[in-house]
Amino acid sequence: LERNSMKISIYWISRKRTQELCYSISSFVQSARNPQNLEIIVCHDDDDTETPDGLSKINRIVKKVTGNDIVVLSSVRHGYWYLDRYANYIGTKFTGDCLLGPNDDMFCDTIYWDDILIDSLKDYTEEPVFIWPECSTNTEPPWMPRMYGINKKWYQKTKNVYSWYCGDVYFPKLIEKTKVRVAHPKFEVHHLRQVDDSNYSEGRGSGAKNTRERFDDDV
Repeated sequence: LERNSMKISIYWISRKRTQELCYSISSFVQSARNPQNLEIIVCHDDDDTETPDGLSKINRIVKKVTGNDIVVLSSVRHGYWYLDRYANYIGTKFTGDCLLGPNDDMFCDTIYWDDILIDSLKDYTEEPVFIWPECSTNTEPPWMPRMYGINKKWYQKTKNVYSWYCGDVYFPKLIEKTKVRVAHPKFEVHHLRQVDDSNYSEGRGSGAKNTRERFDDDV
């Protein structure tokens, strides 16, 4: 696909992190060469009124720059231990040639990152491919959420985005057991990494044993 014709879907799963989320979205939109080819998707809990309110305030600018409204999806609350359910709901809605999933407190710091992503995928148009950007978020400790994605062929073949709450742990284990190739676009994404954040405290920072055994999934 040509750079100016490939559609990139970017999704955020977010709960009550309005400031970080809006800045995250803005960082990807303003640094893209072809923002008109971006599909911005946000999924929030149906009891979270802060997120859709915040998105409504920036949607006018996002639409002016990209030509498209933010796709806002409301979901029943699954909670941290079932993040994959949100991702797989988003999977039924995205329309891009690939699907990229930053955390809601990750910020893009590379001009024309979309060109770099597209160049990394140009040889994989006819096969499923996993996307693992080479950026500080994916290489630096502490070991908190990473950024990753899939192409459209992946979803067409599996009808699934990922199948365990920590996709950044699930995907590498899956890739080890398959012959699926991995694209490594080199663009910089930073992670705020607030370990005292309430979302982190509910999830990886809780220390509590969740009901899903290691790598149990719903697929």
